[in-house]
Amino acid sequence: MARAVSTRRKVATTALAWAIGLLIFFPIYWTILTSFKTEAQAINNPPLFWSFDFTLENYSVVQERSNYMRFLWNSVIIAGGSTTLSWGAVTNADSAEIEGIGGVATPGSIAVNPVVTTTYRLIARCGSNVASAQVVVGVAPLVLPPSIRVVIYDFINRAGSAAGEWRSSGGLGSFTLPFPGSDTDNRGFALIRNNAVLNDGSIAPTVLEMHPQWTADGSISRCFTDMGYGVQADDEIRGKVGFLQGATAGQVTFQVSAVRAMGVPMSAIVANIPLAYGDGVKSFSVRMGDLSGGMLVGMPMYFCISVLAGPSSGQDWAVWRELVLVR
Repeated sequence: MARAVSTRRKVATTALAWAIGLLIFFPIYWTILTSFKTEAQAINNPPLFWSFDFTLENYSVVQERSNYMRFLWNSVIIAGGSTTLSWGAVTNADSAEIEGIGGVATPGSIAVNPVVTTTYRLIARCGSNVASAQVVVGVAPLVLPPSIRVVIYDFINRAGSAAGEWRSSGGLGSFTLPFPGSDTDNRGFALIRNNAVLNDGSIAPTVLEMHPQWTADGSISRCFTDMGYGVQADDEIRGKVGFLQGATAGQVTFQVSAVRAMGVPMSAIVANIPLAYGDGVKSFSVRMGDLSGGMLVGMPMYFCISVLAGPSSGQDWAVWRELVLVR
């Protein structure tokens, strides 16, 4: 009987240990797994445990935005780095010292770890006679990472779920469009494309394609009226825009505007980016406090995005590779 009780206790203890281990290590496993997903897959409901498109895009974005490997290198070199000062015998010296360190024997050596470029001076004395020698230890300036920025609104992820309508206008008239649309709709269309090859040869896991109405000076737009956003001066709109590969005749203007959500009507152009196919993929970043002389700070706003055709809308396969509001 004693043995049976002992065995049951071991089983219970083992099960408890496994449960605690799972509770501790599952968040680590999930974080690593999520780092290899696209943004859309990371927030998918239900969660994706195994079936998803493996991507290293997140790692390249971190390196691009923060120069992470340089910061890691700083940590290794600056935190663990040191150098050794060595000096030989000083004949007939009564005493010797290094300024800032104190008295030393000759010959000798000492390890130092300065955090800034420092001059070390060895002074030897014999009665009233003084002799000295010095060496400069150079230290590269420490590069600190920028403040952590957090995405508070992702326009591409919200393209199909946020409040607001997709609309087009041009020679065919004005229309409310479905989302996702059909890429054969001459009224214009918007849709999400995955693993899209862009006009600079890069592959984007997820893009928002917006094709304006198929007429001269046609347009397509969407206002994200559900944001509930209050402007802070250091908030930024960041984006990357381009074309799908093969749209050699493409030429459009990408536009982001901010509209006051309540009170006296007011709007401001946040970004206005003319782009031709041969220009490649363009990046932009706009600080909200720099718009309208800072007058928008503290106001409730929402954003509208548009793609405007030129004299021809042929091959205007325009895409947003990234469009986020960060704080």
